[in-house]
Amino acid sequence: VCVCVCDACELQAMQRFYDSVMEAVLRHFNFAVVKCVLVASPGFVKDKFLEHLFAQCIKLDNKAVLDSRAKFIAVHASSGHMQAL
Repeated sequence: VCVCVCDACELQAMQRFYDSVMEAVLRHFNFAVVKCVLVASPGFVKDKFLEHLFAQCIKLDNKAVLDSRAKFIAVHASSGHMQAL
């Protein structure tokens, strides 16, 4: 367990977060039915997550996500609450 606040630990934590969100997206979304996927954050997390998602889907050859790439929309949100959209 890393207790330091260093760049390597932060990067590793973000990778685990991106992987867990990607796993949930792949498990719960039916891209044949989904019309739009909104990815929102106040900073650059949304952009980094989408980069990670598409890079992993290319690596794993996940055609469902890659074919639905245009359905993903990155938007700015001032907070984590739905009303901020």
